[in-house]
Amino acid sequence: MFYIATEIPGRGVQYITAFDSRNDLYDYALTEGASSYGEPLRADSIAELCNKLCDKGPHGWGSQSHHRVSRLDAERFIRNGAKPIDCYNL
Repeated sequence: MFYIATEIPGRGVQYITAFDSRNDLYDYALTEGASSYGEPLRADSIAELCNKLCDKGPHGWGSQSHHRVSRLDAERFIRNGAKPIDCYNL
């Protein structure tokens, strides 16, 4: 299991999402739709998939960035107010 942080500029990390495998992240990237950085490929690394996630804000404007974080960092972000998504083991 690994964790992806969604950071919104000026607001910090707002979401922590848990994934069981890279394939789960790939499926999520396909479901969310490709960004301007191209279609996700099954051979992409976790960092490449994070870069290809849609970067629009919650209302279709603004920007977001996604990056992998450790379990300890995920716990810290959640304690500081980030919303956990599928983080059943934290």
